[in-house]
Amino acid sequence: MDDKQKKIIGYFIEESKENLQAMEDGLINLPETLKDPEGEGINSIFRAAHSIKGGAAMLRLDSLRQLSHALEDHFRVLRDEPNFPVDQKLQSLFLKGCDKIKELLDYLEGPDGLSPQTAAAVMVESQPVLEELKSYMDHLAGQGAAPALSAETVTRFQQEVPHRLRDLLNLFKLPDTPTSRQNLAALCQQLQDMGAGLGSWQALMKDIKGAVVNTNNSFRVLAPVVIKEIKQAQDFVVSGKVESISSSGALKQLLPTVVASDPIAELLAPAGGTWQHLGDRLGWRREGVWLNPNQLQFSTTAPEGHLPAPIWCPTADLPAHLQALMAKVKSCT
Repeated sequence: MDDKQKKIIGYFIEESKENLQAMEDGLINLPETLKDPEGEGINSIFRAAHSIKGGAAMLRLDSLRQLSHALEDHFRVLRDEPNFPVDQKLQSLFLKGCDKIKELLDYLEGPDGLSPQTAAAVMVESQPVLEELKSYMDHLAGQGAAPALSAETVTRFQQEVPHRLRDLLNLFKLPDTPTSRQNLAALCQQLQDMGAGLGSWQALMKDIKGAVVNTNNSFRVLAPVVIKEIKQAQDFVVSGKVESISSSGALKQLLPTVVASDPIAELLAPAGGTWQHLGDRLGWRREGVWLNPNQLQFSTTAPEGHLPAPIWCPTADLPAHLQALMAKVKSCT
């Protein structure tokens, strides 16, 4: 890392710590923060998480980006739903998420920096916190009658959804290529993220994204169904009938067929069905004894002719890497 990059990282750490402090200050007494009639308290928390996410994305610090993005989505719900019920447990879960951001920043600032292995380990520890936070937010949202959508949420759907629909239509007019499919999926993800806190909207957009990435569906077939589903769902949101949103039969027919299976067992089948057999094939064991991980030297790049260990793989890419690995193992004599 050169001096210029070190300075940029330093600025990011300093700014992120200030934003993290702003988040924690607002969360210490969350009920009072939400009582601010101008909404500045929750807006400050939301902007702080958004700033950390943006800086992390620019520097390709995926762990910090993912963690701050997850918190940002939940803060958006509190911002858009002024009557959302909050309590001490929710406040505590948010602060635990902040602690994980601080942990990543401390590693980044340390002499060894934030290695991919350390970042992955922190994210594994963060996952139960994020899952409990989401589950508890859903629980609180289900208490009593659902609060009316804020004017800001309605306005956002009125203004932004038509732009996304035009973008989708333009992409459907292009040749059907992997890049076009990826861009369509990215737009669907943006629409899904727009509806943070609106479970039925997000479920619909998840189904639409599944139909879009299913290469068995041509653009000619997809376009009318997708556009109609989104436009109808937008109308439900604007009219305050979010609970009426659901995937139509036409959309469900476009979803890929799900075959119940054990994907890990399927991937390992060429090596004998277990990690132990795979380890034997790759020489990861010696005389029946597992190698000590402390004796191994892991790197982000592999020497020519070496197979990648799963620890080198980004989580989202792990299935693809495993499939490539299995194909290589199967070809071994």
